[in-house]
Amino acid sequence: MGGESDPVSEVYFVDASKKTVAGYHVTDVLLDGASPVVVASPGEVLTGATAHVEAWVQGSCMMCAAQIVYGVDDTDQGCLFDTARDDTGGPGVFPGFTRTATFDITAPMTPGVHEVRITHSEQLTCAGAMAMNALVTRPDVSRIGVLIVRSP
Repeated sequence: MGGESDPVSEVYFVDASKKTVAGYHVTDVLLDGASPVVVASPGEVLTGATAHVEAWVQGSCMMCAAQIVYGVDDTDQGCLFDTARDDTGGPGVFPGFTRTATFDITAPMTPGVHEVRITHSEQLTCAGAMAMNALVTRPDVSRIGVLIVRSP
């Protein structure tokens, strides 16, 4: 057992013709400063994770709020973009708001392979989006990383 697997990549495209609807784009995710795939201990907090984040709202609601919620599996842990924190007027229409987000992520206590996920929510605050269990209730959840939690 053990060894390394072959490299894997995923490519996503933003359809510019859809720029009238709300959306987000998250790239260049580094959970440990070097990789979107990390081996961690149960409950370990990975500090200083980074991701390039773009967020925008639909053209019919230029002042709408937007949250990009992140977490592990179905557990919300915070927001990569938070209208209340990052931009008091909302991200604006396409191309919207762009920044490099720095965030902390906590590994689950259960050993195994876990997904770091994101989703978009139009709540007014990150706390409001997380109170709705965004990673469980939103239909557009995407994987941006993997945590491999080793046995204690």
